[in-house]
Amino acid sequence: MKTTQNLKLVKFTLVALLLLLISSCSVFQSSKKVAKSHYDEGMNLLKANEFDKAIESFSKAIELDSQYVEAYYGRGKALTDSRQYDRAMEDFNKATELDLQYVKAYYGRGRLFTESKQYDRALQELNKAIELDPKYAEAYYGRGRVLTESKQYDRAKEDFNKAIELDPQYGNGYTGRGNVYLYLGQYELALADYESAIQLDPQEENAYVNRGVAYYFLKQKEKALADFAQAIELDPQNVGAYNSRGYVYIGLQQYDLAIADIAKVIELDPKNAQARNNRGNAYMALGQYDLALTDLNEAIRLDPEYAEAYYSRGLAYQKLGKTVEADADFAKYKELTGKDYP
Repeated sequence: MKTTQNLKLVKFTLVALLLLLISSCSVFQSSKKVAKSHYDEGMNLLKANEFDKAIESFSKAIELDSQYVEAYYGRGKALTDSRQYDRAMEDFNKATELDLQYVKAYYGRGRLFTESKQYDRALQELNKAIELDPKYAEAYYGRGRVLTESKQYDRAKEDFNKAIELDPQYGNGYTGRGNVYLYLGQYELALADYESAIQLDPQEENAYVNRGVAYYFLKQKEKALADFAQAIELDPQNVGAYNSRGYVYIGLQQYDLAIADIAKVIELDPKNAQARNNRGNAYMALGQYDLALTDLNEAIRLDPEYAEAYYSRGLAYQKLGKTVEADADFAKYKELTGKDYP
């Protein structure tokens, strides 16, 4: 009798454990499903440039599934796009900690190192991404960007060509190659590549910015301004669009409009030395030399190798009758560029 009771107890316990296991699995699967829903929402928000909302969605996915590699990458990408670089690096590091073969995280880190101008480290990450997946078009684009910044234009163009070969629908490949042509002064070729990028993705704001720059060099300033405006409409936080439009306004002698645009750049990116230089030039054109010096001093503090800022500051000192300071800045310009000041 006792043996029978014990068997019944064991059987009851096993059934209870089985039901508990089934219940736990059901909750786990449900949690995974909800996490995936938040992840998908984050990706859609990311595509719409709603970075803060995307970060929130990815965070909800991670709360439900702390091993969700793709969610860490997605949040890292959104953080990168909103210029929260330290937090983005933490997420990319977490992704590789969870999966050493997760190629997108290496691309993400490469992009961060590119943004901070640590080009050697960027190349290490991007080379690793390509090693893991030789058919990863985005990694070739990323490496092409680094090579472009390093003025290795032939190698950069090879990488952009490879990205386009691997994925003919990848708009950034055309944008990257267009940038090479732009730097080489081949503006018509650049324009053709930017056109291709925009046809593939009419929402890609940076293609409009770059096409606007090409139009500017082709002396089609109204078209340039239209492209910058379109980029800003697509992404009201696009630093390049405001900066480029401000530069064109300076050329058109619309200095108040230029100053307003460049102020927006500085608000979005306080460490942007080019913006300080451009606004300094606008203030100079208005005869506001003290304000010009404030901006030009800051440009040089942010980038001590910024030759154009020394030249601009030299002009400001010259206007103020400070010839010793002006001569020192012009000498620094020559030291950095190997050219006499114009």
